[in-house]
Amino acid sequence: MSLIDDLRAARGGAASAYHEFLLDYKPNLPSMYCFFEGQDDPSFYLNFISRQISKAIRICIYRCKNKSAVYESYRRISIQNTKPGECLFFVDK
Repeated sequence: MSLIDDLRAARGGAASAYHEFLLDYKPNLPSMYCFFEGQDDPSFYLNFISRQISKAIRICIYRCKNKSAVYESYRRISIQNTKPGECLFFVDK
């Protein structure tokens, strides 16, 4: 595997999603942080989510690659001081 392949493989996953979350997280800005398994999941869930929340709420999307990466993201983020319902984690079955 080349360095480029290694970097491409590393850009998705729990560590990457967690790092992006830390960069995006603004405690005083109304936001919803959504963590998904794959590429197609946001298109399925976001239609429903956007109908349930105010348009003033910013939605941030993180693709974690697989189910275990979503669980790992949950583990890392659950120890942060986030508001209840501010972070959502989506896994299939």
